[in-house]
Amino acid sequence: MTTSVPRSPITRSLFAVAFTLALGATCQPPADTDGVRTGAAQLPLAESRSDQLACPSGCGGKGGDCGDWWHVEAPREGKLHVRVENAAPKDEDGKPGEVDPKAALIVKLVDGGGADLTRAEAAGSAPAVLVRKVTEGSYFVLIEPLDAKRKGPQPYTLRVVHEAPKPKPPEPVALPPPPPPPEPRFQTLTTAILEVEGPPGRPSQVLLEGGRSAGLRQGLQGRIVDGGRVIAPVEITEVFEGGSRARLIGPAAGRITPSSEVQIDVPVAGP
Repeated sequence: MTTSVPRSPITRSLFAVAFTLALGATCQPPADTDGVRTGAAQLPLAESRSDQLACPSGCGGKGGDCGDWWHVEAPREGKLHVRVENAAPKDEDGKPGEVDPKAALIVKLVDGGGADLTRAEAAGSAPAVLVRKVTEGSYFVLIEPLDAKRKGPQPYTLRVVHEAPKPKPPEPVALPPPPPPPEPRFQTLTTAILEVEGPPGRPSQVLLEGGRSAGLRQGLQGRIVDGGRVIAPVEITEVFEGGSRARLIGPAAGRITPSSEVQIDVPVAGP
């Protein structure tokens, strides 16, 4: 015959506590090393990474992977482009399904001191895209669920690209001013007046002895002189092989006599 010894209320309470502690010991969520900034995972630039959040863990709603920190290094001044997309969970055969339209993640870009720089939300199939000007140094990407009570894993893909600033155009080189054109040089060709044309006292043209063979050509200018005094400026209007005609530019300042002659300025090529 077995005699049972009744347990006191204190004994029963101690037994319940011990049983609860034993159950808790069998359900411990895995350590979330990248759940804090100091444990951030290294993310190489321009490389994609896949991971997932699982918050809560399933151990009575305690613990779990409720945030992922990623560390990136900006090699120099420029822009960081962060892109996070909700990924499709895989089925039992490892095949990806469809992205949950209710999946939502909050993505933050944080500086090396822990201050938030910018944030965006990845909702359903719409990615979170962040663009921020940065200087050389350490930066972090924090990914958290929009709803921390949402059950089931939340897979995602992450990629960060650094855009270097465009090189500045070279400073314009100040070129020295071009040298001034050389002063025109002329050779004075003197020719005799064969005939004066025009009304008496108002000559308008003169027929000259020098022509094409002497180097005269249409458009050349000169002057009628008499005893060193300029009577009137002239311009060659017609040129013949053995003569030419010139018009007076304005009225004559004196009488044209048989001793008057015409001086024509002929340009000289070369230095």
